[in-house]
Amino acid sequence: MGRDESQPSYPQDLDPLDRQILRLLRDDGRRPNTEIARALGVSVPTVRKRLDRLCEHGVLRIIGVLDPPSTGFPVYAMIGIRVLPGVARQIGRTLASMDCVANVTYITGRWDIWIEVMLESNRRLYDFLGADLADIEGILTTETFLVLAIEKFNYTWDLPEPGDVSHEAPCSEPDPDHAPPRAGDGAVAAANGVPEQGREMDELDRQILRLLQDDGRRPNAEIARALSVSEPTVRKRLDRLRDSGVLRIIGLLNPAATGFLVDVFVGVRVRHGLVRRVAKRIAAMGCVTFVGYTTGPYDLLVEAVFPDNAALLTFLSESIGGTDGVISTETLHILAVDKFKYMWDLPESAVTR
Repeated sequence: MGRDESQPSYPQDLDPLDRQILRLLRDDGRRPNTEIARALGVSVPTVRKRLDRLCEHGVLRIIGVLDPPSTGFPVYAMIGIRVLPGVARQIGRTLASMDCVANVTYITGRWDIWIEVMLESNRRLYDFLGADLADIEGILTTETFLVLAIEKFNYTWDLPEPGDVSHEAPCSEPDPDHAPPRAGDGAVAAANGVPEQGREMDELDRQILRLLQDDGRRPNAEIARALSVSEPTVRKRLDRLRDSGVLRIIGLLNPAATGFLVDVFVGVRVRHGLVRRVAKRIAAMGCVTFVGYTTGPYDLLVEAVFPDNAALLTFLSESIGGTDGVISTETLHILAVDKFKYMWDLPESAVTR
């Protein structure tokens, strides 16, 4: 589901301190440097220097993620697109320029491009499929999957220690203290949840969100200066947006930069009555970044990352293949990503539900 496709210059020999910092950002991308420093017994400048290096070299991005229904976009759909030979890149960039498109990925399998869209209504989805996509020359066919709920949305995985070549480790059960976000926990992962403190968002809220689109760790003081308000006002607004489930700040790791060279979607068909049980089982696997309940030929859509194809084989044949209730799987390799952005500009009427 995507990170920057360019090759990072950062080596894949992240040391224990790098890994500890990344773990502390897994649950809260805005965790203060002072808090990280205290937890790890190092200085604040050391934390700042490490974070700057991780971000500059493409290992880590801290981004804001909005919850679609809470911001007036209750329809979350994934769309597989088959295109004419030679035009995939051109079409992908056109799709990436659309504000309603959150993710544009190039894949192997029955489709050439995979996108995710956040829309205001089913009627808007109808118009998007029948008009917006129809106007793009080179598209042959599309297939639409509505995302009914999300079991996991977590793109900061635990990193193996240097020299660990186990193909099972990346899919081990996570530490109970770092359970994956589940539907209802906040932004995007709360696609079927109800925020605790629904209220109408005003222009100041929208301005704050815009400033967090590309830098989820932008300091409150900097936001306050940019918007000519006080720092306590920014802090209060941010706390309310996060507590109500409208906004989540997440760490986003680059798979290739962290030694995970294989990134795949797996469509999973499950025996009737066991979908939730299977989804929770898969979501507990450390290599899995996303688990969504969908309409269409799959019951579940899973994304997972691996160090190599041998680890993928173990995952398919033993981890998922050995899960009671799984009928079949279909694997789509992610080749490149043109867009991964779950922050969209909010209309004036955007409200929390």
